[in-house]
Order: sequence, then C-alpha cells, then structure tokens
Amino acid sequence: MGIELIVDKYKNELPGYALMGYGEVGFPQYKCRLQCLMLKDKRLPVVDEYVLRLYKEDVIPEDMGALLGVDQDLVETSWINLIHLGLIHAETKWITEKGYFYLRENKIDSHEKIFIDITVDALSGQIKKHRNFINRTSIKEHSLDVLSPMVPYPSENNLRVSQLKKIMSEYKAIDPENYTGSLLDIIEVDNKPTQYKRLNILIFSNSIGDLRFIVCDDSQRYEEYEKVLVSLEESGVAVLNYGIGQYFNENNLDYIDEILSDDSKPTLSLLEIRDNSLDLIRGCSEKLYISLPLVKIKTVDDFVINLLEKKLKENVNVFVLTSGREFVNTHQKNQYEKIIKLKKKYKNLIIDNTPKFQVSTLIADDKGIVSYLRKHDLNLPTSKFGITEAGMLLEPKQIGSCVKEIFTVSKYNQHLITKQELTNKLKKIVQLVTEADDYILNKNNIGWIGGQSIPDIQRLLESPVATSENNFKVFISTIHISLGESLENNGKAHGNNKYFWNYFKQTFPVLQKVLHKIRVYRHSTEHLSLEPQAKERYFEFLDDDLGGSIPLLKENGYHILQTKIVNELEEALETLLVSNK
Repeated sequence: MGIELIVDKYKNELPGYALMGYGEVGFPQYKCRLQCLMLKDKRLPVVDEYVLRLYKEDVIPEDMGALLGVDQDLVETSWINLIHLGLIHAETKWITEKGYFYLRENKIDSHEKIFIDITVDALSGQIKKHRNFINRTSIKEHSLDVLSPMVPYPSENNLRVSQLKKIMSEYKAIDPENYTGSLLDIIEVDNKPTQYKRLNILIFSNSIGDLRFIVCDDSQRYEEYEKVLVSLEESGVAVLNYGIGQYFNENNLDYIDEILSDDSKPTLSLLEIRDNSLDLIRGCSEKLYISLPLVKIKTVDDFVINLLEKKLKENVNVFVLTSGREFVNTHQKNQYEKIIKLKKKYKNLIIDNTPKFQVSTLIADDKGIVSYLRKHDLNLPTSKFGITEAGMLLEPKQIGSCVKEIFTVSKYNQHLITKQELTNKLKKIVQLVTEADDYILNKNNIGWIGGQSIPDIQRLLESPVATSENNFKVFISTIHISLGESLENNGKAHGNNKYFWNYFKQTFPVLQKVLHKIRVYRHSTEHLSLEPQAKERYFEFLDDDLGGSIPLLKENGYHILQTKIVNELEEALETLLVSNK
C-alpha cells in the first residue's frame, strides 16, 4: 500500500487532531543467532531446577535472584513449587529424600547445544522469533531513511534466559522434536547485519499544539513505537526527513497563489491527487505536460514511468519538466535516468530542468491538476515543521496560461564541440600549459608542473565528447588529474600546500577560476551531495554555464559544460601568455 492509501486510511484516526506530516521510514531490527544450552529429560521448570540445586549448595533463596539473573519473585514462586512437590520440607526447610532422589537421577550435565535465530527490535527492545525484513542493500537502492537504534546490540551480557521463554515455546510448537527440554543459558550471540521494518509515520497536532504519532503499515498500527518516537525526538533525532531542499526559499510558486485566490476551489487529498493524475495520463491522446519538483514525496515511481512509455508508444507528445537544483537522493536520480533512457528511444519526449522550484503540474490535453507542499509548525524537540501535500483540478480556461507560464524550454544557441575539435583543443592546451609552466617557473621557481611532463597526457588527449554523464566523468576526471591535481601536487612538493589557493589564485585569478571549476565539477560527478561550501561554488558555476540547471536533465547539458570548460581554459592560458610576453 502506497503512502497515499496509508494517509487516506488513518487521516481521521485521531479526533480533534489534524495531519501535519507523513513519510516512510526503516525501523532497525537486530538479527542474531544464539547458541544456547538446553537441559534435556528433566521434570522441573528451569528456575525450579536451579533453585533446588543452588539450595543444595547452601545458597540462600534471597541471593538466588541476582545470581540467576531473574526477578526475585520467580525464585519465591519456585520455592513454593518445590515445597508443593515435596522436594523441600515446608517446616524444616530441608531438602527431602524425594528431593535428593531427584537430584541423583536428573544430572545437570544432561544437556545439548542448539542454535536459535531471533530478531530484536532496536527501538523497543522487544524480542521475537526470526523474521526477514529489508536489508541494507534494498534500503540504499530505495534511499529509504532509517531511524537510529535506541537499544544496544544483543550480547551474552544483555540478553536474559527469561526473555526467550516465549520464543522457545514458539519454536517448540513448530518443531517439538528438535526443541525439547528447557533453555538453561545463552552461550554465544552471533549478530548478523541489521535489517529494517518498512513502516509509515504520520504526525498529528491539535489546536493547542499537542503532538501525536501514528506508526503503521497497510495492515496494522504499531502503538508500541509511538512513545519511542518521542524519545528519539528528545535525543535530537528527527523522525522524518522530508527531502524538500530549498522548496520554500528558492521557488517560483506565484502561479499557485493565483489559483488559490479562488476560495471556492476544492482542495484534493493526497490520494485524490494520485488518482486524478493517473486518470489524466491514461486518458491523454495528444499532449502531456508534467512538472515535478525534486522533492522526496514527488519522486516518480516505476508505475508512472511505465505509463509514460505507453503514452510515448501511442505517439503522445510528452514534456517532463523538473524543478530544483539537485536530486534528493540516489533513488530519485535513478528514476529520472530511466526517463532519460526513454528519450533515446522516443523523439516525442522532451526533458528539461529549471533551478527554481515550481508547483507540481500535470496537463493532459485540455485537463489539468496542480499540487503544492504545505509547511506546518510542530511542537517537537527536533522536528520543527511537517510537510503535507494538497492539490486542485485546473479549470479549462487555466490550461493555456499554465502551459505558457510553466512549460518553457531554455535553449542554448552554442556550438557544441566535436571530437576532432576537442582533440585539437586539448593538444593546444597541453602546449599552452607547458609554455605557462616555463613562464611561472622562471617567475617563482615552482611553476605549474615544475618542468616535468603533464601526467596522463595520452589519456587526456583521448577524452571522449561529453554526450553522456559517464563520458563527462571520464573527461572531467582526466583533465583535473592532468592539469589541476598536478598543479597542487607540484606546489606541495615545494612545501607550499596552499599554492593553488593562495599564490595561483592571487596571481592568475581567471585561470585559477577555470581550474577550480574543473575541480568542483569533478567532485559533483563523484558525490550526489556536496559539502555546503563546495555546493555553493557548484551552483555558482552552473548558474554561469547552464542557467543553474542540472546537466543530466538538460538537453546536451554535459556537452555544453565540456565545451565551455575547454574554451575558457584555452582562452585563459592564451591571455596569460600574451599579456606576459
């Protein structure tokens, strides 16, 4: 069941409370295999057995609870049982002949070792019989957020025999032949990789700001987690990561304000937004416009992608516009790469990106729907706001203006470098760098490459045209290693660790900026999300080169970046050498 159905099912679960946020999260589950000691062929319950044997060894009942690691009440109950069975005399408190006979006939070393697989809930500490959940690989594939554990990893020191009684009874019911006798001790705990229970969290608030959580899946509600989430918030952990980036700060949402000015227009729920959107796509016969902000909740799923391909096969013209400066996570990027693959097959598909967030819009022929995110203040220790989504159907008269307002493609009328031009320019850049090295070496005795050869020069000259992300990765990595990294390493070899950032930047600012751009672009191909300072520079460079758009989602995006980098580097080197002749 998707989040839309979950929200629809539970949205009115708490009278007097309004829904303020929701999301899907992985709840950690420890998986472990226990090697246990089982007592075979005996008549007494395990605690009764040990109380009798310890008493024979002159251990007083008052000390047995701590010694056995059980509640003292259990010891007292066992004492009463032993008296009732005639193994201990009620008045003298001596072990009876019957008791000694039992001890002689039932040796404590009549035991065997068995293995038991259990699951320990890492939030509540509850122990259950083994069950498989989502592994870490699947979590990464879907970029699912996970909660932090609240209890330590299971060990011989923190697991108690008494905690496993229910688990043992469940195993005995399934396989009585192999799970006979009573559990005596836990010999070893073998922890396996942590798995995750995939559940939904809904946050509610009433009129005075009191908060309530609902944790659920499509079949049940898990009330045992609701207080645990409060504890997580108090420990500084936000229970939900909405993945909205700068949606409320860097946006172009004026159009939705115009639509919302009509107070009579009904608001659609999350489920209604989904159902209406799918119906519009299915019914489209000519033109389909889709605008999606790069926020987590609007990540396009496989069902919609397959539906888009169906429409493309039917010769429907499809325009997919994304808004935002970066992908929320790897899963979102992977989903858009699937759409990009469709573009290679179908000429009737347009994909574009704009840096400022837009409203989510879907227009199919003469019908349309828009939706937007709402931000709600929360009275929680860590999470200060919640996010929900609302939407509305467009009136026929709004369709034309919506298309004109939102769906415009920014074209770059720039010559794109060819393979031969790229090779020729790289050869020229190699020659210019060698000349620049001589000039700088005479100037400061350090130079660019210190009079040495440019590293990986052949690989640089064989760089491919950046017609894809992978080709751009090869190009940008190679040119950085050959020209940027070699410059920094040369400075360090001369004892100047800040050579690139201090001397080179002050003396050759234009050239240093191009090399810095190469460095930042290279980092962007290796990491989905950059550190704040690097991200700021990355966005600045993209503003200059692509109007702030994501190159993967822009027509010829990486090819444009490559062309500009090569031209700028060549020009900066020529300017440096000409001005210093």
